[in-house]
Amino acid sequence: MFNGKILLTFLWILLTFGNVQAKEVTVTGMGIDRDSAVRDATRLAVEKVVGTFIDSRTIMQDLIIQFDEVLKKSHGFVKSVKILDEGRVDSSTYRVTANIDVDTNPNVELVDKITMLLRLNNPRIAVVVLDENIHNNIIESAINSKLIGMGLNRILDSNHVIKLYDAQLLENIVSGQSGKFTGTKDNATDYLIVGSLDKNSANVIIPRYRESGMMETSMINAKLNLKISVLKYDTGEIIDTFTVEGIGLENNIPRAEDKASEIVAEKAAKKIESIFKKFSSQISDGYTLTLISNSQDNLEKIVEELRGSSAVDNLQIREQSENKMVITIESSHKLHEIVMSLKDRSKYGIFVENMSGSACNLRIS
Repeated sequence: MFNGKILLTFLWILLTFGNVQAKEVTVTGMGIDRDSAVRDATRLAVEKVVGTFIDSRTIMQDLIIQFDEVLKKSHGFVKSVKILDEGRVDSSTYRVTANIDVDTNPNVELVDKITMLLRLNNPRIAVVVLDENIHNNIIESAINSKLIGMGLNRILDSNHVIKLYDAQLLENIVSGQSGKFTGTKDNATDYLIVGSLDKNSANVIIPRYRESGMMETSMINAKLNLKISVLKYDTGEIIDTFTVEGIGLENNIPRAEDKASEIVAEKAAKKIESIFKKFSSQISDGYTLTLISNSQDNLEKIVEELRGSSAVDNLQIREQSENKMVITIESSHKLHEIVMSLKDRSKYGIFVENMSGSACNLRIS
């Protein structure tokens, strides 16, 4: 079975060549009955279309999407199935040969979602929800769970961010007060989602009385407002800010607040996905640079030089170890132009080990 890299290569082709809408393939599917044989043929057709694009582009190693997700929903990629031949092979096997029209429209919902992950490079996300400068682990966990269900599955431990940055600073940022966040203390995070929680006092609903004169059980109305800012971690840029509301109705305060928390978490996760989709549509595919040096200081200085270059619109550190750093950059210039400009301007020795149209390995001395 194909892996995630094949899928992403396929999606990149769809994204780049949006005029490609469908591709017909002929396949033979097997199953215990006609329906299962047709489903098998459908899966094989989608695999075959994807497989034709295997070597079209090199995908970054840390971008892993399970191809099984597409295969399980392969019917969503099929526009038509024309049966050419069918019949039983034996008492337990049915065979179908079909001409299948595979939909390659880039607006297919699943393609749209995974295209977002591709453009954002399967982002590393940290979610921090503060309630008077204290973690609200319930809402954090609920948002994380929702994001994972949407395919944004590289969720980081929020305690990591809190250890690096003062909670009051994060609270000030999301509330629009003074404060400047920069992600220079950490290269393990791509996007930071900071939430500030406002709990309205739980209100006791005025009890109603039955005709018998007995009072009905009173209920508690808990209202939560969650204001969230989505930040690009390495620059501190606030991509978007929004507020969601949740109201929980239960017979005690904790249960009412739990229900309200689940509601605001679900609303927030959907809004975050929408923000990422919109933001990703503005991101170019960019270039990948792998910097290698025996000196960590040299690597950091080269990154500073690239950040200061007028040819580089945006830069993100994707991976970092003792002697290697993987970065992605966005630019309207060609990759070789960026590298040559860096070689000319830098005081460090820069040796190009290899270069393609979208990736380059540089050894720094």
